[in-house]
Amino acid sequence: MGDHGGFTLIELVVVMALMGIIIGFALPRFQRMADGTPADEITQWIRFKSLALREKAQTQQSPWALVFDFDADEIRAVSLKPPPEDEDPPKPVNAEQPFPNAGRIVDVVLAPDQKHSSGEVAILFYPQGVADQAYIHLRDSEGDYRTLKIEPFLPRVKQFDEYISFEDS
Repeated sequence: MGDHGGFTLIELVVVMALMGIIIGFALPRFQRMADGTPADEITQWIRFKSLALREKAQTQQSPWALVFDFDADEIRAVSLKPPPEDEDPPKPVNAEQPFPNAGRIVDVVLAPDQKHSSGEVAILFYPQGVADQAYIHLRDSEGDYRTLKIEPFLPRVKQFDEYISFEDS
């Protein structure tokens, strides 16, 4: 008898079963990502932009800011590095994000006594890899609160499905 070099029926059934299990776990997650609300989109944007600005501040050895402009209803990243004398001042990075339509950013808290819900407020990212501690509060169209917590020494932005403040942590 010769060696046919093929797979047996049992091997094929096992592989198909494993693929079905993997797809069963992965598909709901992909559907949630695709069906994201504007509040989810802005949450992800803030989380990724915070991580990117922390890394950019370290690699460029210059501070960056994530600026929340409540009057213009937008968020933008801004370099705080002063330009050389012979150059024009830097323009804000082309990374503006409008506030979500189906929800809103309620406030940004930088310290227990520094709650900002109008004007501009900046969360700073420093060349040493640290950032200002901040709580960003969002409210979706159903009235549910979400808090994003930026911690000074941790790169990940924590998310809570409730209104969290300095006193609560």
